[in-house]
Amino acid sequence: MNAPSESPVDTAIAVSKPWFVYLVRAANGSLYCGISDDPVRRFAKHQSGKGARFF
Repeated sequence: MNAPSESPVDTAIAVSKPWFVYLVRAANGSLYCGISDDPVRRFAKHQSGKGARFF
């Protein structure tokens, strides 16, 4: 039996969504590498203390 495949619409949406890789320098001088589809929102999360546990 074949496994169900994604519909062409689902695949097109996933492929067309841009993603960004970013680097943030922490207060201790180390670099954090992250990925986000909305880097402005993600950076605001980091600034508010609700970002990655790394910080």
